[in-house]
Amino acid sequence: MISSGSFHRRRSTSWFRNYYFCWALPLLRLCLTPRHHHNLGQTVLPRVRTFATATASFPFCIAFSPSATSTRKTFTARTTATLRSSNYWSAVGVPRRIVAGEQGVAQTRLFSTAPDWPSFRVVELKEELRKRGLRVSGRKAELVALLEQDDLEMARKSARTSSGRTNASAGDTTTRQSPRKKQKTTAAATKASPKPTSNSPKKKTPTKKAADHQRITDIDDLPKLWTNEMAEANGSYTFKIASWNVAGLRALVKKSPNALAELCEKHDLDMLCLQEHKLQEMHLEDPKMKLKGLLEDTGYDEHYACSTAKKGYSGTCVFVRRRGTAGTANKKQGKIGSFFAPKTKEAAGKKCKSKGKAALPVNPELLVPTAVSFSVGEEIDNEGRVVLLDFPWATIANVYVPNSGQKLERLDYRTNQWDKFFLKFMQDKQAERGVPVMWLGDLNIAHKAYDIWNNGAKHLAKQAGVTEQERLSFDQQLEAGFVDVFRKLHPDAKGNYSYWSQRAGNREPNKGLRLDYFVASEEMFLEDSKVIPRDSYMIMDQLGSDHAPVVLELEIKG
Repeated sequence: MISSGSFHRRRSTSWFRNYYFCWALPLLRLCLTPRHHHNLGQTVLPRVRTFATATASFPFCIAFSPSATSTRKTFTARTTATLRSSNYWSAVGVPRRIVAGEQGVAQTRLFSTAPDWPSFRVVELKEELRKRGLRVSGRKAELVALLEQDDLEMARKSARTSSGRTNASAGDTTTRQSPRKKQKTTAAATKASPKPTSNSPKKKTPTKKAADHQRITDIDDLPKLWTNEMAEANGSYTFKIASWNVAGLRALVKKSPNALAELCEKHDLDMLCLQEHKLQEMHLEDPKMKLKGLLEDTGYDEHYACSTAKKGYSGTCVFVRRRGTAGTANKKQGKIGSFFAPKTKEAAGKKCKSKGKAALPVNPELLVPTAVSFSVGEEIDNEGRVVLLDFPWATIANVYVPNSGQKLERLDYRTNQWDKFFLKFMQDKQAERGVPVMWLGDLNIAHKAYDIWNNGAKHLAKQAGVTEQERLSFDQQLEAGFVDVFRKLHPDAKGNYSYWSQRAGNREPNKGLRLDYFVASEEMFLEDSKVIPRDSYMIMDQLGSDHAPVVLELEIKG
């Protein structure tokens, strides 16, 4: 609390402020409290005459000065603070306003106990606002107004509490607390409170709904649909493919250098498909990054497609288990040229640690691609979104489908250009080779209700991956003779997602979406097919990305 003298001395550079706050405020006070007109002749009128003479042009200054708006805001805040200062009214000789009733009690307490917020610094005001849970943005005058309004509300609440406590004992005391906090009653106050009678209405205790971020989404256990014993009984081979969006290969390798090798060995993978590696071709040639031949010692050949349209963006790659056959070693690369085949006979003869050539029940040439390409069409090649592999029994495409964007700025491109163009390309490829086709990867679509944890939420209509247009576009692809393999094998499985927002911490409570798919030709599911999808599942415990690897087990008949 500051006195009127110090208040004026701190602003002595402005004659307007000195005169105004010395003489005009008592006059305003009298207008607000007519009962104090007995002080009119003794205290106020002599000062008002002097003030009127010196500031005859004051209304013109306020209304038409360049800083009129800021002046009025400052005037409002300071006027309120000064009017509430009991020291000021004592100095000018005007009694403090006292009005009977609840409002008067609240205002009297406020005038005598509330801090003089305008004298505080902005930093102090913001700190106090944070403690009270109020917003901290705005100019100083606005911050002061917020605090004063909050003080008034607390004072009124305190006045209501005091007036209603008629049966309280003399020794009971209460402490004023913020309305945002619960008040704890003492044992004495509890005893003094009247007990409810049988006729008094019972108050229902409101039940708090659990916070949405604490809700855990259940995961249905997936049955094991295919085993090695079943494959041996049929004289066939289980070809395992894993698809994983790594959200940046350099970051993954830097944090966990052996993550990919361990993933391949632990799950005995024949092919590992990655999306969104975000590499450029120069990164592959940089010896410091050690990305070239990343899984060569583990026994895999690699094929990279990189974005040329934008740096550090998109990109796909495929690692295929080396079989010691000619395979792709003698095949020419597509336009990327990032396939690093073994250069020596010794390297070419390396065998996989888990599966040897002698143990294969099928011809090893069935397990390596006969051709690898990266060209799908000029419209989409420059973002490195596709790696295409031709096997004797099928054509497989590792795909990273464009995201529609946070504001759906690429929604039209994704649904009306990319989806339609890629579907036609795969249909033409199937007709050209006469074998089934399959595409896999991060397709950026949560197709059905089971594929998203909060299906039906209002905001989903404008969220990429779950819009009506994207789901309809995916429907059209499936209706063209293709199958969502996971949903075909596990039609009722709930909670099996492949993506969780790391920013929101959604992985632990399993608040996710299924964005990663295997889409295959319908004819693959015929029992007389040379290759049949037998099982599909997610590797939930694999960390390193906001996606989980998704696995497909194919039965390849000899």
